[in-house]
Amino acid sequence: TALRYADAVKFTQSALLTQKEGNAGQRAPESIRRDIAAVSALYTELFKLSESRIVNPFIRIGHKPKKQETHIKDVPTGEELAAILANTSGIVRAAIYAMAGRGFRIGALKELHLQTRNGKTIFETRTKGKGQSGTLAADIVEAIASAGLPKIEPFAGISTATLTMRIERTLDKLAEQGIISGREATLTINGKPTARTCSKFSCHSFRHYFAVKEYRETGDIERLRKLLNHANVNTTQIYLQSLGLID
Repeated sequence: TALRYADAVKFTQSALLTQKEGNAGQRAPESIRRDIAAVSALYTELFKLSESRIVNPFIRIGHKPKKQETHIKDVPTGEELAAILANTSGIVRAAIYAMAGRGFRIGALKELHLQTRNGKTIFETRTKGKGQSGTLAADIVEAIASAGLPKIEPFAGISTATLTMRIERTLDKLAEQGIISGREATLTINGKPTARTCSKFSCHSFRHYFAVKEYRETGDIERLRKLLNHANVNTTQIYLQSLGLID
C-alpha cells in the first residue's frame, strides 16, 4: 500500500527484474514487459477490492525496455553436426546426439531416466525445475548404448559442469583443426593473452539445431513448445526469433 510511482520505476529498472539468475545476463525485453504488466494487473485488482484505497503505482510507468536488435545465434548445419559426431566418441558423442536429436538441455541429461514399454523407450527427466517425459527415438537409444553407458540412467555418473566442459573442449579442438566453424578469440592462459581459435558453438547449440530442424519440418510452434518443454509459447517465439526463423 505504501509503494509509490518512484518506487515502481526503480523496480522496473532493478536487477531483480532485468537480470537472469546467476551470471546468465539480461532477460529478454518481452519478458520484462510481461512481468510489469502482470504486477500492474495485480494492483488494478487490488484497487477494485480495496474500494479505491490501494492505487496502482505502475499505471503511469514511462520506462519500458526497448526492443533489442535480435542477434541470430550460430547453429550447426547438418554437415557440421555429422562431422562433430564422426569425430567424437563415448559419453560426449552420446550427449551431443541426445541434445541434437531430442532438444534436451544439457542439464536434463543428468536426470534422464529411461525404461522400455511395449517396445518403445520412454524417458523422464527434469530441468529448470520442470518435469519432462516422452519417447526417445531408436537412433538416440543406439547412440547411448554404443557409448557403453548405463541403460536406465545413462548420464547420472557425470556432473553437468564436467560434461559441459568436455563437450566444449572437444568443439574447440574441432574448430582448431578446421573441421567445424571457428572464431578467433584471445584467452588468458597462465596469465598471458593468447590468440586461439574457438568453436562458434556451445552445448546449447545442439538444442538450437533441434529447434531449427523441427520447426522447418513442421512449422508447428505449439508442437515445438511442448518438445522444448517451454512454459508458454511466447518463450518459443523468442527462441525462434533468435534463430532467425520468424520475424
